[in-house]
Amino acid sequence: MINGILWLIVGGLIGAGISVLMAQGAAPRLFLDILAGSGGAFATGLVFALLGIHSLTSSHLSFFVLAASGMGAWSSVAIVNLVFEATHSSGQ
Repeated sequence: MINGILWLIVGGLIGAGISVLMAQGAAPRLFLDILAGSGGAFATGLVFALLGIHSLTSSHLSFFVLAASGMGAWSSVAIVNLVFEATHSSGQ
């Protein structure tokens, strides 16, 4: 169970970090990036758990858990930012 919590925490931190690095620190955008990061990290973790690569109920901390959550968070934040930019720049 600890790995599921780690996926959410690491994903949220990565989402916030990406938002700050891209200088999009406005409150709605920061919140969106944190949600996208957490969701992407958790989804990636679940997919890996379903494939038998790593267990969701494992109680030990591993580098693989952090790497998987980081990969999922980064990709989901990138997709959300691309969609956000496309929908907000097309009307101008």
